[in-house]
Amino acid sequence: MSDTSAIEWCDATWNWVMGCTKVSPACVNCYAEVSTPSRTMGIEWGDQAERRVARNATFNAPLKWNKKPWVCDRCGWFTNDIDNAHVCIGTGPGGFHRRRVFSLSLGDWLDNKIPVSVLARALNIVRLCPNLNFLLLTKRPQLFFSRMSNVAIYRDIAGKPVIDVDWVNAWACRNEPPPNVWIGTSVEDKQRADERIPELLKIPAKVRFLSCEPLLGPIRLPLTKPKPLYDAEYGDQHEYAEVPNGIDWVIVGGESGPKARPCNIGWVRDIKNQCKAASVPVFVKQLGSIPIIFGVDGPDGCDKLMVCRVSHTKCGNSSEWPEDLRAQEFPNAA
Repeated sequence: MSDTSAIEWCDATWNWVMGCTKVSPACVNCYAEVSTPSRTMGIEWGDQAERRVARNATFNAPLKWNKKPWVCDRCGWFTNDIDNAHVCIGTGPGGFHRRRVFSLSLGDWLDNKIPVSVLARALNIVRLCPNLNFLLLTKRPQLFFSRMSNVAIYRDIAGKPVIDVDWVNAWACRNEPPPNVWIGTSVEDKQRADERIPELLKIPAKVRFLSCEPLLGPIRLPLTKPKPLYDAEYGDQHEYAEVPNGIDWVIVGGESGPKARPCNIGWVRDIKNQCKAASVPVFVKQLGSIPIIFGVDGPDGCDKLMVCRVSHTKCGNSSEWPEDLRAQEFPNAA
């Protein structure tokens, strides 16, 4: 847990539980499994391992952050009063945004191995912190409704609900999502995109986002869908218009680390161009430890693979990227 974060697209990480089970190719080189907290605390990974619940100070940390929810776009300074805030002397666009809290970076909030009692406690913290934007990322979007149903009926040892049941039901049953919750799913390749995006679109959310990281192959994202238009005079269907499909933001990045798999820069460019065409904000996080380019003519007339040489270990320095990939945008949400 940290009230600041090295992850470029969030302001803080909140790990109220740690541990997970690998479910897809993106998990092969899971950074969370070998992270410092996992190693020092002896956290085991896998379906049979118990999830480690954070201490109260970490679990309840957002309650403190909620008192200073605004973050300076330039320097990262926190405040509760943007009308009388400091005058930042930094460079770049001015203004403030609501603190973005990523959860979980060391687990999956919809992991069904997390006890319902713990999930209910965590969601109650989300409910009690309306000034923060919680970015809840999962590889298990298909479990949302069953997990929320379990939370709604859970009672503690005294027979009392741990969370406001009406808040849960409004979100999961009445299509009234909390305004401070962004829901995302990880899609590293075409198969995972085809499986998870339809499930994500079923979840009521103020903001839905995709994390295409680590990107392991080309993906065609369903950012728009066809809507029939009708002839005003005769009522006949005669053409289609593309309308938004419910995805509000896309994060993309290559894999990093000593066992990183190559990331074709063309895959990143294609996602970035898809987002631009659909007017969906895109955040290119990094190109990965092994960024490659295909389609460079070799001496024998055949295409060859070229590894890009960069100084940053995970190609996270945007000044080293092709200029057209330097996009780090956020959704239009407070």
